[in-house]
Amino acid sequence: MMTSQSGAATAHRQYSAKAGRTRHNYKISDAEISRNAEQLRSVLHLQHPSLGEASSQAPVMDMPCNLMPLSEESSVSSSEERSFPSRNKTRLTRTRSNRSFTDTSPSRDCPVSIAISSSLPSTDPEHVPSKWFGADINKFTDGQPDAPSFNPSLRKFIEAHVSKARRMREDRWQKVLKKIGSNHYRRSAHSIGSNAHIPYPSLRQERSFLFDDETYPLHQILADTIGVKDLSLIHQHEEQDKRVLLKPLLNPESRRAFHECYENFVTSICIPEIHSRAMAENIFNNSSSTRNSGSEEICYRYQAFPCLRVMKPGEFSIGPHCDMAYGHSIGNINFHIPLTPTFGTNALYTETHPGREDWHPLTAKSRGLGYIFDGARCLHFSLENTTERTRVSLDFRIAIYRKSGRRPNLINESNFLTRNYHEEAAIEENDVDDVLCSERALEDNYSTVPGYYDEFLLEVGASARRRGQFSSHGSVLRKNNGRVVGGLLAPDKRVGFPF
Repeated sequence: MMTSQSGAATAHRQYSAKAGRTRHNYKISDAEISRNAEQLRSVLHLQHPSLGEASSQAPVMDMPCNLMPLSEESSVSSSEERSFPSRNKTRLTRTRSNRSFTDTSPSRDCPVSIAISSSLPSTDPEHVPSKWFGADINKFTDGQPDAPSFNPSLRKFIEAHVSKARRMREDRWQKVLKKIGSNHYRRSAHSIGSNAHIPYPSLRQERSFLFDDETYPLHQILADTIGVKDLSLIHQHEEQDKRVLLKPLLNPESRRAFHECYENFVTSICIPEIHSRAMAENIFNNSSSTRNSGSEEICYRYQAFPCLRVMKPGEFSIGPHCDMAYGHSIGNINFHIPLTPTFGTNALYTETHPGREDWHPLTAKSRGLGYIFDGARCLHFSLENTTERTRVSLDFRIAIYRKSGRRPNLINESNFLTRNYHEEAAIEENDVDDVLCSERALEDNYSTVPGYYDEFLLEVGASARRRGQFSSHGSVLRKNNGRVVGGLLAPDKRVGFPF
């Protein structure tokens, strides 16, 4: 009897001890939580060794994740979450919106975010992407002023920024397709990298051109306007506040000389540069014989005042983006005009074709060189300027569309982005619009309010168009809005700094 009671007591004590240990195990200390989190980091390759650090030290970015790679075609809902239970039933939640892990345990005073590494070693805190693209490149290359080599390691490091730019471009592209009536067509066939249905693809190819900087002294007039001797040495000027330095541009009389020089440059150099290539490739004759029977007008829509870029040493601008993602028309062709030597990290970088991602700088050893590129679709960016020269450049856009007495009204499946839509009955099958920009594709966030764009018209006669030449009465540009040639539109905040 006593033996039985002793055995029962021993069993009870063993059970009590085991239960105590079990209850104790659920009372996990902060130190043990930290150890568990450290183990989780080693498995998931997470950044930032301390869970207790502020979220500002662990920037939460829209980055690829080793747990669940998110491709551009991912069908996962934006509200999807993945959870990881811990021993004390806390949940480390990964949301798709910020792709971070957050400890939502009620025992914590505040949630703690851990940013996910884009497959980089967790032992290299110096190579942790932030929200600043230019600063990240500078950190990765140790501040080298030369053009970086976009090797696999650097590409992996900037993938967070590039993938975000890809998604923004694709989202905007789908909106453009919807705007122009893409529901009639297969979405899978309309890749942003394809030239199908894109206005004048041959004119969008990246190329450089020369101009006489003595005839069009944009650099000298701008320097005289703001009171500096050398634009590339603005950072050595006694006035370091760029807004104060560029304040004369806010005055219509002070900027008139520069504005007039820019207007002459666009209408005498840039538009003829595009037009000559379009004529050589017979773009304006790419329409039906019915439309060729009469005269029509080719309209060049251009930015009335350029975007002025001033990037001093130690400064950086916007990261990877395409203009279409920020509301510009798919029909725009970009012009980049350096007013100072551009090289290394002070240059503008772009890809030669959408999706190619063959990043390269648009360099210029001296003035008188300009670039044309497909900035509406191609991702482009600036780095942190680690050179000893300030980069000053002009950026503006030109689009081309047709103004004719007889408007097309047939929806053509092969040219749905480059034509005008009307409600009239369909006409002959071959009476369709050409590869110029349609009115729907031409509209953008900057054209809704007049003033950002100006227009010039050229009248093209039927016989002249067949010969590849303009008729004599169409050889002179004239304003589309009825104002005299030379009339200037006042820039506003849509142009950007300093307006």
